[in-house]
Parts: sequence; C-alpha cells; structure tokens
Amino acid sequence: VKPAASLKVGVLDSEAMVHPVKRSGWAQAAANLWKESGYATEIIPAGTLEQSSSKIDVLVVKGVEIAQSDLAAVEDFLRKGKSLWLINANAGFTLMAPDEKNPGRWVPLDKGPYWLPVEKKEEAGWRLNHHFMERVLGGELYAHHPASMTDNGRIAVTDAGRKALGLTKESISEDSCALMPLNDTRLKQMLPPWVETSVWLTGGYRDKNWIFQDDNFTGAVAWLEQHRDGEFAGSKVVITGLSGNGDSLVSPSNPLFLAVSSRILNELATPAVKKAFTMPDSSGMPALTRENFYD
Repeated sequence: VKPAASLKVGVLDSEAMVHPVKRSGWAQAAANLWKESGYATEIIPAGTLEQSSSKIDVLVVKGVEIAQSDLAAVEDFLRKGKSLWLINANAGFTLMAPDEKNPGRWVPLDKGPYWLPVEKKEEAGWRLNHHFMERVLGGELYAHHPASMTDNGRIAVTDAGRKALGLTKESISEDSCALMPLNDTRLKQMLPPWVETSVWLTGGYRDKNWIFQDDNFTGAVAWLEQHRDGEFAGSKVVITGLSGNGDSLVSPSNPLFLAVSSRILNELATPAVKKAFTMPDSSGMPALTRENFYD
C-alpha cells in the first residue's frame, strides 16, 4: 500500500504517562514502520498536542491514558476538519495531569464522587471526557473480553471492513476489545444524522436487555465516521476498540499491521466531503400522542 502523498502523521506518546514497566513502545514502533514506508511521521510528547497539532494532518492516539490538555486539543484538531485514529480497548479514557510533587511524572485526575457539584467535576475533567465520548464516539464504549463473547471470541469482519482494511478473513481473534453497542436499546450509539458511519469489525456479547433478561447483542469494534456537517465538519474518525498489544491486528508486531494501518491512514488522508444538513420538514405531521406513539 503506497502512502498518501504529503500526509503528515502525528502519534501521541500517551505511554509516557504510565509506569515504565507497563510501556510497550507502541508509538515508537508504529512510527518507525510508517517512516520506513514513506509516511512523514512524528512522535508528539504527552501534554504538547496543542502546540504540535498544526504540523500534522492525521492524529493517532493509542491507549487509555491521555492528558486533559491533549483531550481538549483533540477536539480542536477535529474542528479544523482534520482526522483522528483512536485505538482504545477500554471503556473510555483515564485523564492525566502532571504530578506537581514529582516532575516528569503523571497522575490520574480524580473524577470525584457523583455528588460533587458540576463545577468541581468540570475542574477534574469529568465533563470533558464524557462529552468527548458522546460527541465524537456517539456514546460510551462497552469494554469486553472476546473470550466471553457469544461467538467464541471471534471478531467478525464486515464486507465494508474487508474492502477498507484489505482483509480476506471473515473473522479475527483478539485478546481484548471495546465495543460500541449497535442493537442494545439501553446503550445504542447515537451520532448526529450528518455523521456517516461504516462499520468494519463487529463482536457479539451477552448482557441484560431493557427488561433485565439475558440477551445477545452486537457491537462495533472498529468503524469509520465521516462528519459531513456540524461541529467537526470535514473530519474523519476511525475507532478501533482493540488493544494493540501482542498479536492484535493493530500491533506493530503483527505481520498485517503495516498493510492494514496504511489503508487506514490513506483513508484518513482525504477529508470527509462536506454536505450541509437540513432538518426534515415536519410540517403537516400529526401531533405525537399516546395513541400514535408507535405508529
């Protein structure tokens, strides 16, 4: 796969915020492979995205930990119509801040108990994290382990996924993943109507339905969002709820990583085609009542 011309890729080094023992070196390994393949790639140190975002076209964020300032910068990056690739096998982010007592170290921000006033939660970054999940991902991710899935731990590759990622297999195996519920009425993804989505990977799981009975559900494990209008008009977002560790499809040690990741980067190289969205004309429709609610 040839790299898109003049594409500049930035990889946020979020692992700098965790203990050295837990670091996998993913950012550096991925950046090295992309550089060798012809992509202009740079590592962005944690906490510096606001200063570096103007130099790149596509931002890659892998992992659970992210600096509070960087998460705000990601949203500003998308508002400029640029693109994001998010790799996260957790239910969300852990917001981090510099440790004032230990320079060079990072500590997680305290989200605070539910009874804290809104301004306190906002100070701690709770609102920023929640809004990012709602507005960029369309809801809260559901962390899950494939071994407990109803389809024997396999993650299905959709037709769109085979075309986009160049995969020929009907399913892949992963050590862990996060899903965006697709047919669960309690947790269903809710994106604005001007966001066009294409689901690439799916997984099945069991949970309680709305009447608290065990049920089978399907969730998106990887998908592409194209923002045609709205706050992030022109931007594209790829979410892969995979760990990126070991033999994961998005691990640099996987033989398929370079080919798959190159296809994703090339997809993100071109902005989403903007198209003004107008609300459907509801004039002439009958008023909603208890009698016609389900019609």
